[in-house]
Amino acid sequence: MSRAILVVEDDEHIRQFVKTVLSREGYEVIIAANGVSALMQIKCHAPDLILLDMHMPRMNGNAFLSVYSTMQERVPVVVVTVDPLTISSREATVVEKVLVKPFTMDELLDCVQEFLPPGFEG
Repeated sequence: MSRAILVVEDDEHIRQFVKTVLSREGYEVIIAANGVSALMQIKCHAPDLILLDMHMPRMNGNAFLSVYSTMQERVPVVVVTVDPLTISSREATVVEKVLVKPFTMDELLDCVQEFLPPGFEG
């Protein structure tokens, strides 16, 4: 069983870049363009990690985190953002790490491997 990562990102180019990089490393990548879609994906899939953009239409990162923090089954959340100050202090309690944009492929992989090390099977 491959390790699943939910990528929540409204920018198509970033979403595809992250999906390509992580897929090449053997991860199952689930994508969502906003928080509403991400909550639906969580119900259908059981991700092992969530990579979350903060600035999105329909439901932004803080609104997603507010709902996600009430869920019983949670996995680590890594916020991927240009401005880490956009994370509200209340929602920050759910966030494990912040990856600042722009990031390199190596920074992305290091971050993911911190939570899903090679050989991890969830």
